[in-house]
Amino acid sequence: MTLIVHGVHAVDGGKEDEFDVLWRDEWIPAVGRGDDVRVLHFLRHAHGTGASYRVVTLTAVRDGEALGATMDRVDGGDLSELARA
Repeated sequence: MTLIVHGVHAVDGGKEDEFDVLWRDEWIPAVGRGDDVRVLHFLRHAHGTGASYRVVTLTAVRDGEALGATMDRVDGGDLSELARA
């Protein structure tokens, strides 16, 4: 069963472009190293349509076990520094 993780990220307005580059060039390749996780969508809320400086992501995860393994990577593994950035 595939799980879809919906993320909403509040971004400092002056660092939107930096956040985009980090996700595109570092996070997406790092999180997708195996066959269990893939980022599906990355989009910004358009200004004036709701909360500003929000980025929405959708990530496909193979199953609960893969989700747990990914969270372990974020909590203290190879994704922890990127997650803090």
